[in-house]
Amino acid sequence: MSHTIRSSREIALISVCDPTERRGLEKVSKQGREKKGARDQKKNANLNAQVHPKVPRMLPARRCRTNGFDSDHYRYKPLSQRTIRLIVIHPSRGSDQPLSCHLNIVHFDSAPSYEALSYRWDKQDGGVLWCCGKPLKIRLNLMNALNRLRLPDAQRLIWADAVCINQSDRGEITDQMKIMGEIYNKATRVLVWLGEDTTDEAELALDRIRSISNGIPPPGNLSWWGPVEAFYSLDWFSRLWVFQEIAMATSAEMLWGAASISWETVGLASTSIRTLHCGKMARNPESGMLHAYLFHKWSINRNDSRRESFLYILQVTRKLNCEKPKDRIYALLGFHTVDIDATDKDCFLQPNTKCRTLSVYRKVARHALKRTQTLDVLSAVQHQSSVRRPTWVPRWNISTGYTLAPLGSKVQKFTASECLPAHSIKWKGRWGGVLRVSGIEFDIIVEVADVIPGLERPGEQTAALVEVIAKMRSKTIPYPTGEPLEKVGCWTLTAGKDWYGMIDSG
Repeated sequence: MSHTIRSSREIALISVCDPTERRGLEKVSKQGREKKGARDQKKNANLNAQVHPKVPRMLPARRCRTNGFDSDHYRYKPLSQRTIRLIVIHPSRGSDQPLSCHLNIVHFDSAPSYEALSYRWDKQDGGVLWCCGKPLKIRLNLMNALNRLRLPDAQRLIWADAVCINQSDRGEITDQMKIMGEIYNKATRVLVWLGEDTTDEAELALDRIRSISNGIPPPGNLSWWGPVEAFYSLDWFSRLWVFQEIAMATSAEMLWGAASISWETVGLASTSIRTLHCGKMARNPESGMLHAYLFHKWSINRNDSRRESFLYILQVTRKLNCEKPKDRIYALLGFHTVDIDATDKDCFLQPNTKCRTLSVYRKVARHALKRTQTLDVLSAVQHQSSVRRPTWVPRWNISTGYTLAPLGSKVQKFTASECLPAHSIKWKGRWGGVLRVSGIEFDIIVEVADVIPGLERPGEQTAALVEVIAKMRSKTIPYPTGEPLEKVGCWTLTAGKDWYGMIDSG
């Protein structure tokens, strides 16, 4: 390979990417220095000494060329339609070595085998990934994950959104979001990074989860559940974006520090805990375990989404967290429901980072009203202390309580208005901001109060429930259906709903 030497600076920068080519370049540059004199020779030698030791050894320059030699950070090349980037993590036998890689651009439909990373985005900076000899700033949690995945003697192909998507390019973010579900579904395996094991509980916790998964009854003492509680309390289980990532996975492995466990094992254990051992984890409000159960249920019944509405998925995921309010919609577009297929270019709802949050929410609400010709979407409306208009649009980033109205394909028998004519649904006002419907007035709400006082304090909540159930059991008159009065009372208190706000079939 021939090279044209333009400056000593170019020699130093090319040497970053290819030590074998560096030796050839040094040979050529040495001849030039002999002609130019001792002063230039000393200058070039000093420059090489300053640059080379500070950056990791990289792959050949032809695979790592950037947009110019004067750049001090990595610059992305643009992606074309249905192409993605894959991280090629360079091997290292020492954990103290700088984390280095290069990025390959491939067409998604013909991409080589790769693994996809699912992790919690954090706000802690300080991570650096050396990409083609150029520093790329990343979050610390992601750097820890990539270090954990680095092999000692072989390269590894990984897809991780924060690196494989140019976070400064809104257009690219929008395009990649459209195929996010496909990316995780096509991966040979999804690797879930739960974080570092800072409390040294990972091995013990995962052993006990395996035990529960194998059907071994746990002991009765509450202290046994401590490591299991720590596992389900990890932030990954509370994040909305990871729902799509794990539900689309054909195979998945969970990594907590140096320990690991299969996702199938965790899913089976979560199902067992929810069914047989619910309430035994004293410190944890069990939300992590219930989210894990939800994730597992959808991962093994992935095609169920095609029988449900997008409104249903929005409702069951309302307790999951995400940073940007618009992402409550965009994070779920990987699911093909009966009414939305985001991969269809003509779909009414396409990811758009420039679109206002309220505009996105309004589109979803109008679509639900038009398609179902019911007012089910109004049951999802929740307001905080200040009510914002339009009042008929659910703010999915607000979750202050449960809805009484049922949603989903399994609850048609609860539709009291099924035989009535379809609602007359119209919009008026500026941008269709006013919803106009016709209906039958059958009662008037005269007072609104909390369902049960003390919901913020679990102890007071339990005491209030015990008091209510005790009063029910003191009644001697049976319920007309013959069912136990305490069961009828519990169903009344919960409106027949499970933890996700859906009708409980049990």
